[in-house]
This record gives sequence, structure tokens and C-alpha cells, in this order.
Amino acid sequence: MNGEWVLVAEKMLQASDLNTNQNRLLLRRCDAQKRLLPLLRQSELEAVMNSNGGLNIEISTANCDIVFEVQFKHWGSSKGFIFNGRGWRNLRSHFKEMLTEGNILRFYRFRGDGEGEEGRDRKLQMRMVVVPSSEMMKAADILVSFRRKRPSAISAG
Repeated sequence: MNGEWVLVAEKMLQASDLNTNQNRLLLRRCDAQKRLLPLLRQSELEAVMNSNGGLNIEISTANCDIVFEVQFKHWGSSKGFIFNGRGWRNLRSHFKEMLTEGNILRFYRFRGDGEGEEGRDRKLQMRMVVVPSSEMMKAADILVSFRRKRPSAISAG
């Protein structure tokens, strides 16, 4: 399958994002509205906007070694969008050494040729990259670009 990883959300972590009592990552509203919501079918959008439920999505690390099911929902009190739920708590706990204030989280979604009818029943899946600072952002872009392309065969000549 051909395709590429597309950035759908980016967030510089703040103290409130890491507070275990709050158990949520507040996303930038512009990212959610311009990059995430357009990916959803009508039923998924309705689930997101229903602040009682939310939409279960899968987030894995860039190397795909572990998957966390988190809730993506509209947060009425701030008119923003959040990731939360048990999956978010587990993700935050698993990466507690990497998730510190000022670090940047980037979330990517694979967009490929095969996105048609066959992918309709699949959950929205994203990959998460943690970068320690904006200076490291370029390095993260390079690493993700390696995951975009399949290695080509090298012929001995």
C-alpha cells in the first residue's frame, strides 16, 4: 500500500496535561477542527461531540510497539477537544519519563491508497512521536519520513 504519514495534531505539554487528577490532554482547537474532525464519518463526529461518550481511537508509538485506546471527545466547558480515558492514563503512565512539561507531542495518521470501503469499520489509528523540544522537531520529521517510505531493493550490479 502506498501512502504517507500526515501530521494531524501537535501539542506542547503543559503542567495541566500531565496532572494525574485531570487525566486528559487538551488538544489545540485548530488542530482538531482542521486536521482531525475532517477524517471522521458522521457517526464518529457525533460520538466526539457527545461529551458523555467520545470516540475510541488507537494511539501507538512511532515504532508501533504498544497501542493505547483513548477517547477523543469535545470538551464542552472549554469548547476544546481532549484525549482522555483509561487509555490516556495508561499512555501517560507508560511514558512518564518522556512526557514532561515543554516536550512536544505530535500525532500522525497514515493516509494511503487503500482508504476506501475496506477501511470503513476500522478505528481511527494514529502514531505518537515525543520530541524533547522544538529544536528536535526537525529530527522527528526526518524519523517519521523514514517510516513513510518502503525500502527499495538494492541490486548488485
